[in-house]
Amino acid sequence: MKFDGLVDAKKVQGGFKKLPKEIRRELFNAMRKSMNEGVALARTLAPIGSGKPDPDLGRLKDGIHGKMVVRQDIIMASVEAAPPEKEAQIKARAVEFGRKNGRVGLGTRLKGVPSSTGTTEPHPFITRAQQLLREKHKRRQRSAINKAAKRALNG
Repeated sequence: MKFDGLVDAKKVQGGFKKLPKEIRRELFNAMRKSMNEGVALARTLAPIGSGKPDPDLGRLKDGIHGKMVVRQDIIMASVEAAPPEKEAQIKARAVEFGRKNGRVGLGTRLKGVPSSTGTTEPHPFITRAQQLLREKHKRRQRSAINKAAKRALNG
């Protein structure tokens, strides 16, 4: 069987429903631990701003948070770079991936001249945290499943 990276979500969700509660609990705890570790690492890697904080947006580090979704058929955990407000999301994306000149603003569209919005170099903090924790998270998930299975077999 060749694995091409695509997974049928319905099959995964159906299989997840069949897992014993002990395994789901262990997976939840492992995912929460990985999520909290990811938040801490992303905050450590995030750049420190200068000047007064924007009262609406706050500091970038303050906006980094974990988000968990738990339902009967799925557990999802993620590290979010910013609160859901549009301005905060734009700010976090500009820091993570950088900014380039080239936006055509009002009045310059007819001339075809890009407006000068400035450029910034990318400073990846979320993607870097993902890279650093990916293998550790996989091992933690595998360990949680094995631990719950051993406990279930030993009674």
